Amino acid sequence: MNAFHPYVAHQVQVEALKHGYTVLTLNNNASAAVEKEGVQRFLDQHVDAIIFCAAVDSANVRLAARTGIPIVQIEREVAGIGSFALVDAEVGMTEAVQHLHELGHERIAFIGGSLDTHKIEKAEDESVEALRLQCFENAMAAVGLTVPKGFTLLGPYYAENSERQTGHTLMRTLLSKRRPPTAVIAGADLLAAGALQAITEAGLGVPDDISVIGYDDTMAEVLNPPLSSIAQPIIELSQAAVTLAMEAIANSGVITQTHVFPTRLVHRASTAVPRVR
Repeated sequence: MNAFHPYVAHQVQVEALKHGYTVLTLNNNASAAVEKEGVQRFLDQHVDAIIFCAAVDSANVRLAARTGIPIVQIEREVAGIGSFALVDAEVGMTEAVQHLHELGHERIAFIGGSLDTHKIEKAEDESVEALRLQCFENAMAAVGLTVPKGFTLLGPYYAENSERQTGHTLMRTLLSKRRPPTAVIAGADLLAAGALQAITEAGLGVPDDISVIGYDDTMAEVLNPPLSSIAQPIIELSQAAVTLAMEAIANSGVITQTHVFPTRLVHRASTAVPRVR
C-alpha cells in the first residue's frame, strides 16, 4: 500500500539488470511470518544476496545472514548486520518547517507512522519513525516555534479492520481541536493522502485553509492538489543497495558498509500563506 516500497523494488531491479543480475521479489505484506517464508524460499533458490526494504523482523534478517550470503537493508536498520543504505530525514524536514514558517504558519502539526518496534534491534527512540518526529520537533525549535499539545499524532501505516486510512483518522482528530493547525506535515505520502480526504470532507481546502506536506515523494505528484513532499532519495538508495550487494558478493559477504543519503523538500501546490480566521 505504501508506494515507497514498490518504487524502491523497481529501481533495484533496474539497477541490478544493468549488471546482469535477475531480481526475485517478495511482498512481505508487513507480516513477519510471510517474510520468514519468503526468506526461506530465497535461500532454497540459492540467491546471491538479499535486499530488505524494509525488514519486518530482525530474526528473519539474521536467518538469512546465518547462511553467509550478503545482506543489505534499505531505509532502516532492523538488524545490526550486513550493509545499509539509509536516509537522513533532517535536511528535508528542516526545509519543510522553514518553508511553512516563512509563509507565516505557527500552528504546525505532525502526523506520523508507528511500527511494532519489539522485532527491531534498535531502541524505540532510534526507529525511523521516532527520528522523523525528532527532526520535526528540532526544526520547530530552530525557528522559534513550540509544538502545541496534541499536535504530534502517530498511528499504524496500515489500519487493519478499519474503514478509514490512518492519515484520515489522525487528521480528523486535529480538525476537532478548538484551534486546529494551519499546516500539517505527514510522515508518509500515504498518511498525507488520508489527511487530504479528511480536510475535504470537513469542507476545507488545501492549501487555502490548511497547508499539507508529505514525506517520500512517491504518490505526491498525482494527489489533488499536487502535494509538496519531503523526497526520499529512492534512486540513490536503490543504486547503493545493489552496489553494496555486489561488492559483498565479490568478497564472500565479508564487506559491511553504511551509506546515508539526505532528504529534500519538493515544492508543489499544497502550501500557502495561512488564512486569517
